[in-house]
Amino acid sequence: MLILKEGQVCPFSQSCPYNDMNQCWGAKPNRPNTFTCEYVVNGKILEGGFRLPSDKTGKMKILQE
Repeated sequence: MLILKEGQVCPFSQSCPYNDMNQCWGAKPNRPNTFTCEYVVNGKILEGGFRLPSDKTGKMKILQE
């Protein structure tokens, strides 16, 4: 897990598949809050997930019925 403090940019932002069109909040240098990314484990990006562009904290979950 990667925890970014406010204003800290993800070191994987340029190569991360979850940062589609630079919409991931972990890649935003002007982010005013902490961002948690569960897709980075031991310095590697896990595949098969999905990041919502509106997820400002990295903790948003998708609920399905």
